[in-house]
This record gives sequence, structure tokens and C-alpha cells, in this order.
Amino acid sequence: MTDLHRKGQLNNRFKRLQQKAKREEEAGNDQKALESYKEMAELLEQAAALLGTGNRERFLKKRVVQKIEELGGEVPDKVSVEDRAKRNSEDAQLEQADSIEEVQSEVFDIHKPNQSFEDVGGRDRVKKILKRKVILPVQEREKYEKYGLNVVNGVLFYGPTGTGKTYLAEALAGELDFTCITTSGAQLKNRFLGESEASVRELFRTAEQFQPCMIFIDEIDDVAKSRKKASTDGVAGMVNQFLDNMAEMKGEDVLVVGSTNYPEKLDTAVLSPHRFSEQIKIGIPPKKTRYAILDKMLERKPDQDVVNWNSIDLRTIAEETHGYSAADLENLIENAFYKAVRREEKVGQHHLRHGLQQTSPTKKVR
Repeated sequence: MTDLHRKGQLNNRFKRLQQKAKREEEAGNDQKALESYKEMAELLEQAAALLGTGNRERFLKKRVVQKIEELGGEVPDKVSVEDRAKRNSEDAQLEQADSIEEVQSEVFDIHKPNQSFEDVGGRDRVKKILKRKVILPVQEREKYEKYGLNVVNGVLFYGPTGTGKTYLAEALAGELDFTCITTSGAQLKNRFLGESEASVRELFRTAEQFQPCMIFIDEIDDVAKSRKKASTDGVAGMVNQFLDNMAEMKGEDVLVVGSTNYPEKLDTAVLSPHRFSEQIKIGIPPKKTRYAILDKMLERKPDQDVVNWNSIDLRTIAEETHGYSAADLENLIENAFYKAVRREEKVGQHHLRHGLQQTSPTKKVR
């Protein structure tokens, strides 16, 4: 058995104990929860002896020690005072990472999404795929593992600009109740050789700290473009770093979601089923989806008193917006509301028609 395989076994055992401790705490069984936390501390020591202590191990150990002390237990002897001091001095950033708001980065943003699939208009086929292949395996991990079905670690959304790929990714994180770390290929890239690789490493290290979480990389083709077509060594180094870090996420509670308008630009290794096992096209919405998107956009307005629902026929607007992307429909709604606010009128059908006249579709209809 390899060290890496052994670490995977320890990791799976740790996660099961984590879930058990949480259940016992919620049920008020503090003593049973304490026993699980102590065993978790010992597992972390075994992992450290096997492959060394990294950022994630120090972060988890700190949290486990805190839980043991909160429940009135004694920290196992193996988790020494010296080890705690070393942990504190080596990683000051982790000490500051108790809340999302305290983590700062120039290349990514960390937040808890507010939206879920209920906020996404239409896209029922996509939501069904994500529910079956991504969400349920996370929520019912033990059942899926019993059948040899692993949790999906990579999802790629591809399609024209403005079709709602980013919003769908945020909704997926919300549905999973995952912390979301968002960035873009352009933000990760740096003109100085080696800096892009450092940004990618920082991104994935942070994801380890905030498990369970989702990394969302918009315009992923900027950071994972084909190495065969690359004009500089820096591109190859950046792609290699991304591939290595993504491979390390196997078995972790980290989901990587990428979006691109140009899937043909991506490196073939990135498109491997071992990395992005789910690759989903998000195209220009059909009429049924356009109707659902328009309906959700109106529902999200903070004051529903400004909408005259009795005068609105969204089916007609949906019929007349062939070729419009989700972003186009959002512009349509905004233009309609701008016309209404000037006269302090309730938004009705004639305002929506004005918005339609003022908004051009992404896809020209022939």
C-alpha cells in the first residue's frame, strides 16, 4: 500500500468521524462527540508522520484541539505544546482565517453564496444533472461510496458569453452549502515568470482551509489553455501547476468549477474525465427557459408593488426574444424599469416592450 493510498484511507476515516462528532454534538451527546474528536486528533498525527504536516493539517488540528478543549476534554499527548507553538508561528494567515471576511487576496474572493437552484430560471436539465452527479453524492457520500461512485471534483460549464454560467455556479455552491472561492483566469495570470503558478498554489491551499468549498474559475481557458499552442514556457508551467493541484484535490471536499466561452482552447489534460468529469454546455436559452428567467428576474425585485403583474404577458416577451442570452434578458428588464422609474409608474407590458426595443440579442436571428 502506497503512502498516498494510506493518506486517502486516513482522510476518509477522518471525514466519517467529523460527521459523527457533529451528529453527537447536535444530539447533546458531548462525551461521544469528544471521543470522536480525540480520534480525529490521533488520525491527524498519523497523517503528519506519514507525509508531513501541511497547511491543511495544521488548520484542522487547531480546530480539533479547540473542540476537545470546548467539550472539557484533555488534548492527547501526541498533540504537543511545541507542535501548537510551531503551528501558530509558521502560519499566521491560518490564525486569521477563522472567518471568511478576514481572508484577503488580490486574485480571488471568498464568500457564502445567497442563491440556490430555486433562484435559477429554467435550466431544468442542467440542474437535474448537477443534482444527480454532484449534489447527491456529496449529501449521501457513504451510500455512493458503497457502490464505488466517487464524489465529482470537477465541473466545466461552456457556452456563449452571458448565458448565466457564473450565476449557475454560484447557485450550485449555495445548493451544496459550500463556501465559494471565485476568481478568473485573467486574475490568476501574471506577466512575471513563476507568479502565476504561485497564485494557483495559493488558490488551492486556501480551498483546503475552507473545506467544504467550491473553487469557481471564470474564463478558465486563460489559466488552462492548450500547452501545444502556448507561445511561452510560463503558460506550460501554469497549466502544469493547475493540473497538479487539481489532482491533489481528489478525495477532498473541494469542488472545482470552471467556465469558458472557448472549450476548444483548453488543454486536453484539463478536459480529461479524471479532472472535469462533468462538462455541460450552457447555451442560448430556448423559449421555455427565457420565460423562466424573465419571471425570476421580476420576482427578485425588492419591492413587488412596482410590478403590475396583471398587465404583464411574459409568454409573449419570451416568444419575441429568440437569440437573447440571460444577460440580454437582464438588460431588457433593466431598461424596462428605467423607463418606469422616470414617471414613477408600475412596470407593465409596454415597459417590457420598450426594454425589448432597447436591447439587442447576443445571437442574431437569420
